[in-house]
Amino acid sequence: MNNISKTITTLIHYNVIIRDVLQFTFRRDSYDVEAFKNEKRGVIIEVDENTHLKNILKQAGENGEKLEKQIRDFYENVFGEKSTILKLADDGVRVDHNQHAEIYKGVLPIHESINGIILSGIQEGKKNEAAAQTDAEKAQHNVDEVEKVWLAEDRFFRGVAFAALVNDLIRFFEDYQVARREEAQNGGTAAASTFIGKDIEEMIRQIGFVRQTAHEIDPIYKNMEDKINALVEMMIGRRQVPAGKRIPDVYREVQETVNLYIRDQEAAFRACYPQLINEFLEAIKQDNVKIAGQEA
Repeated sequence: MNNISKTITTLIHYNVIIRDVLQFTFRRDSYDVEAFKNEKRGVIIEVDENTHLKNILKQAGENGEKLEKQIRDFYENVFGEKSTILKLADDGVRVDHNQHAEIYKGVLPIHESINGIILSGIQEGKKNEAAAQTDAEKAQHNVDEVEKVWLAEDRFFRGVAFAALVNDLIRFFEDYQVARREEAQNGGTAAASTFIGKDIEEMIRQIGFVRQTAHEIDPIYKNMEDKINALVEMMIGRRQVPAGKRIPDVYREVQETVNLYIRDQEAAFRACYPQLINEFLEAIKQDNVKIAGQEA
């Protein structure tokens, strides 16, 4: 494994850690305590220790400082001792499901910023490979394998992000309908529905961010995007619900589409990611052997 592939591998791994924070937005009876501890450690360690990401951020100047601050703020907000979003207690991991938006505000932009670094590395590798004169030199810049894994991770990430956001969007929309009915019956103010409406707007913004930053143009992916967009338009009155259907029917269709996409993309990701990590660990082992030999 060449040096640029090692660096990109560590960045893909970090994005996996960031993506997996989304697991806490899915409502479950309980959450894995070890998974929580691993996430808590993994989010911050890359900017606390002498890692590839830490070195990249140092070299990036002001932009690097901004991303590091964003990561540290996200860590403190979600995993910090004063956090009310995720908390380790005697009975397990406690999640405040009313604060999912704070998780999205951290996970989505951080994942995208790391994606930008990865993409720049891939483009640089391809450029240098094309300019290389010998096969040995080309091998030192080849990034085909890490690009394949990066694309697989990004597809999986977008499926998980859409699933989480759509679940919350549906929940808020149903709460909004209940609030509107109660306000109409009681002749009260629209304070409750207005408040929930802001939550709906936030979910729609985050869905838009995931769509706008996607690199994927595959028709299966675009079909999922289109169905989610259609649901959003139905909710905000820009599209009629199809004849013979009710809005809950559309909910189910969209969620089934997203879940099927996740199933396929998770399988594709898990078919290539562990192999890349094993190759990386073996390369690091060999590097350490060489260093030890030079020092002897």
